[in-house]
Parts: sequence; C-alpha cells; structure tokens
Amino acid sequence: MLRIIKQRLRTCLSRVGLDVRIASNIMGFDPVQDIQKLHVGEAFKTVIDIGANVGQSALRFHKAFPEASIHSFEPVIASYHCGTEATVKYPAIVWHHCAVGNANKRIVFYSSWTSQMNSISNASASQCTEAGERNEVEMVRFDDFYIAEKLNHVDLLKTDTEGFDLAVLEGASATLAGQHVSFVLCEVGFQQADKGHSFFPSIADYLERFEYRLVGFYGISDIVHFRQHGGTYADALFTVPHRHV
Repeated sequence: MLRIIKQRLRTCLSRVGLDVRIASNIMGFDPVQDIQKLHVGEAFKTVIDIGANVGQSALRFHKAFPEASIHSFEPVIASYHCGTEATVKYPAIVWHHCAVGNANKRIVFYSSWTSQMNSISNASASQCTEAGERNEVEMVRFDDFYIAEKLNHVDLLKTDTEGFDLAVLEGASATLAGQHVSFVLCEVGFQQADKGHSFFPSIADYLERFEYRLVGFYGISDIVHFRQHGGTYADALFTVPHRHV
C-alpha cells in the first residue's frame, strides 16, 4: 500500500514538473556533498584552494572538513588581505601570496576591479592596465610546493583561476601522476573562444592521462543566462573511481 501511495504521489508531482528522489542517491547538485558521499577512509587532512579570492571557498571547505589543513593561494594583494582578515579566526586556513602555474618565475599581471574575475592569464599591460592595479608575485609549481611542504596526500585540489587552470594542473603533473590527489575541482568553460575559462575538453583530456574521470558539473548556467549566452561555464569535479571502491 505504501508503495502504491508513493507511486501515485510521484505521478501527481511529475504532472506539475516536480521530480522526487532519494537525496542520498543523487549527485550533481553540490560538489562538497558529492565528495563527502564518495570519500572513503580517514577524515580529510589536506585541501588546496588555488585562486582563493577572499576566502569564501576556504571557509566552506573548513566547515565541511574541519580536521583538514587548507592552503589558500591568492596572487592579488587586495584579495589576499581580505581573505586573511576573513579567515583570521581559523588557524587551519593558511594563506600564500603567490600564483600557481606550470613554471617557477616572477610574473606581473593586472587585476580586475571585480575580484572574482582576476586572472594571471591577463599578463599583458596593454590589455589590463585600465582594469585595475599592478600585481607582481612569484609563480610556483604545485609539484614543488607539495615536496617542500612534505605533503603525503591531497584530499581536494580546487582551482579557480579564470582561464589559467590547465597551467595549474600542468604544474601538478607528478602529484597527479602518482594519484596523490583524491579529488580535483576545477572551473571550466564550454566555449573555446572564452579565454576567461579553461576549455573543458582540454582539462578532461589532461586529467584522463592520470585516470581521473568526471564526477559531475556544478553551478552551470540557469535558463536566463543560457538564453543570452548559452552554457558558458561550470565547476567540474574529477576523481579516480577505483580509489572509492
């Protein structure tokens, strides 16, 4: 009888555009929740937040994984200061005022007035001097940071660098090849001409070399944005499936 009632209720709701499912079986709505569903073993110990902006992701990761040390990388000095102030009460969140990429060198780039649009891929003064302030910082390869910090494993590597994400992952090639990262959360774009987001096929192809597979997309365009611009970008979560069996 209960099964019949449930079926009739689902049928009625579907007629008005609603779909009822068991929440514990659904993935694709929230990357942190999906990570928590897929993760097995000990509690998270290390989270890497590349393109930390003003600390909004670091605070969310700290709430979800309270036992983890969170390394937040932010090259824009104004965002870095805002982030350190916003997270000062949380010693587990450690800030690094530097960029992460595929080389160790000093770089100069010009930030946007909108902090979430800042990208070190905009390194040309002719393009960006009118947009914001000049930033000069060190760029480091994540592989070198991993060794220098004597990290044993990274539970989550998040990168949101407005089009520089492939370079970030290239600088983590040895760490990824050893599958020393459980989850990779990366902002991606779906239009190759969009230089503000890393082209999804390039990211997926690169991670596939190391047996990382797509879990799902998050924060993809709503219907209003889609009608104006199409599906332009989303966050993509990757993992090595056999690690969670």
